[in-house]
Amino acid sequence: MISAALLKRDNDRSKLFELLSNHDEKNFAIEFDKLSVEDVSALRDNRSGSECKTLLHHACKLGNLKVVRYLVRKGHKVDVFDTSGRLKTPLMQAIESNHIDVAAFLVEASASLAIQDIRLENALHWAARSSGRMVKAVVKASTLSPAELQSLASTTNIKLLFPEDVATFALTQENLCCLREKGHFLMKKRRPATQQIVSVN
Repeated sequence: MISAALLKRDNDRSKLFELLSNHDEKNFAIEFDKLSVEDVSALRDNRSGSECKTLLHHACKLGNLKVVRYLVRKGHKVDVFDTSGRLKTPLMQAIESNHIDVAAFLVEASASLAIQDIRLENALHWAARSSGRMVKAVVKASTLSPAELQSLASTTNIKLLFPEDVATFALTQENLCCLREKGHFLMKKRRPATQQIVSVN
């Protein structure tokens, strides 16, 4: 039999996810401060369709940079997996939800680009499916050396595909290929000066 105290604790915890979903940041902070840091990172959303995400996963999906910053500053782990079958990190969630500012912040806050999900895909695989802007944002936000970037871009997934192989756009694919081979993006080409057309009458 479930004790009343245990039931109340679970209701209080799920209340955090509801407050976050409703963008009630003030009351979210009040309820959040009642928990210990260990409780926060272990807390999982058990609502239908939530895939056992943490508060940080949920904030990343919503693109709520203010709450993401708050959670990280309060000690929420940035490299925590959801407990679904996908093993997605908050960084992967931000990338999948196409929140570039949130993804860049997480990388600046030491989120690993190298962690792999259940399909052995790292953050570059996820970003390749999103956009070239996402790839550039997460790489720029990182402190990885060119050799580390080469290694990261050389990681294959379970189907032995490099990040460039899953890229949605051709330019993203070219940039990731260059990153894998040379440790940097393609150099920007200078556009030729436009010539003014003079009509002769």
